[in-house]
Amino acid sequence: MYKKFAIAVSFPGEHRTFVEGIAQSLAGHLSYDEVFYDKWYEHVLARPNSDTYLQDIYLHKTELDVVFICKEYNEKEWCGLEWRAIRQLIKSKNDDMLMLVRVDNSDALPPGIFSTDISVSAFERPIEEVATLIMKRLMWNRKQTEELTTMPTMATSDNTAITYRNPSTVANNEPPKSADPTISQILDAFQKAGRVLTAKIVPSGEWISLNAEEGLENAVADEEKSFICLLGAPGTGNRAIAR
Repeated sequence: MYKKFAIAVSFPGEHRTFVEGIAQSLAGHLSYDEVFYDKWYEHVLARPNSDTYLQDIYLHKTELDVVFICKEYNEKEWCGLEWRAIRQLIKSKNDDMLMLVRVDNSDALPPGIFSTDISVSAFERPIEEVATLIMKRLMWNRKQTEELTTMPTMATSDNTAITYRNPSTVANNEPPKSADPTISQILDAFQKAGRVLTAKIVPSGEWISLNAEEGLENAVADEEKSFICLLGAPGTGNRAIAR
């Protein structure tokens, strides 16, 4: 799934000055377009249902959510709305998409977080040092994703190349380059690898929404474990989509 932001920050207003400094530092490493800090998107957030719009950003549109936990975080209504979406990442076992940063010396924890869940201590710590740790985590996440998506090419019985591809890496619905195996060879190879749970043929040139397509909804629910193959089939005018 396409991620608009590399990093999104969730925090209470009492720590805005500190968090804004971190956001500025992160934007220096990345770009302002890649860091979601609410003050930079006032023009976008000024809308009805802005609560669900925010939740969609934290849950679906961001590579790494950085939550600045403290006593005030648990007390604020908007932090609670954001946290509801972020908790879904924990439920779906996407822990790598969440980083906890403590900005006070209290023991307060957001609902669902326990003392065994480690956070970065930012209390009385330089802004740039905390920003560097966040950048290191983002780079670590990207390296893990790259290792998952760089799967060995697998060959069928006649040595036809089959390429595995994580759906999050298929930008703009562009299929990976590959040899032209037949539909049956594609499915056979995936079955031998134990990775085919769902398969569907669609007309050539007709790119479907994987999230909306019946039967493939669960195939992209867990992006790190689900692999989609988009390959042309010679002579058939079809494309195979398999998990």
